[in-house]
Amino acid sequence: MRIIPLPLDKISNILIRNMWIIEETNGININVKAFPTGYPYINVISGTSFTIKNINNNVLETSSYLSGNALTPFELNMSVIKRALTIQLQPYAIPYLTGIPANEFSELRVPIHCFSKYLSERLEELINSDLNSELVLQKVLTILNQYKNEALVDKRVYVALNNILSNRGHISINAINSKINLTQRRLQQLFKMYLGMSAKSYTRIVRMQSHTFKLLNGEKLDTIVPDGYFDQSHFIHDLKKQTSMSPLEFHKFITSSEHHAAYYVSNLFYGV
Repeated sequence: MRIIPLPLDKISNILIRNMWIIEETNGININVKAFPTGYPYINVISGTSFTIKNINNNVLETSSYLSGNALTPFELNMSVIKRALTIQLQPYAIPYLTGIPANEFSELRVPIHCFSKYLSERLEELINSDLNSELVLQKVLTILNQYKNEALVDKRVYVALNNILSNRGHISINAINSKINLTQRRLQQLFKMYLGMSAKSYTRIVRMQSHTFKLLNGEKLDTIVPDGYFDQSHFIHDLKKQTSMSPLEFHKFITSSEHHAAYYVSNLFYGV
């Protein structure tokens, strides 16, 4: 397996958080649970289709899809014949790519052609082309940069997000409100519009992602449980909601030899 990331400048980062391609010369089958990350993203695969099973057991098969911000996990199966592209979008990117408020994509995985036939065709054409992956990433960036002039995000959303991410989710909603001089109701409206979920839900996801990163880098489960939670039961409640697993089940799942690489790659690009 080879991972090819694309370094991004500040201008590109208006809509894109990170972007990378996974190459597999001999082919590989990947069966994982996709957990909430706090970022919507686009996945595109060459030569085959993703099989996605949501928590309600609805099944979707597609070669390229957009995942909205999620609160619960879903099952993702794929056979990488040549390579797979992941575009980790900024938390607020969905309205600018689709023209639709983010809350309409919450908990959904949608084939890209449902909102943009042009984007679907171009991304699938590039991932299946004979171009090297570095050039594919540059061309994908050029396509997505067509949307960046539309990304006039409310500055208060920027400030709120920066506070949540810089504090790794360990910040109260009242503290966020005081920094941006908004009522709690207005803050929730903005988060629903741009991120598809409440600010409180988003902080919980960011906090859990921070802990996941620690687990993948070798920290023991019992050293992170108290960090940022009132007690162990609080941690277990949030973990089960986001992963449908107990702490021991989750730790065993993501650190197993079968799954560790997939989660380690995605968390390397989490970057909080």
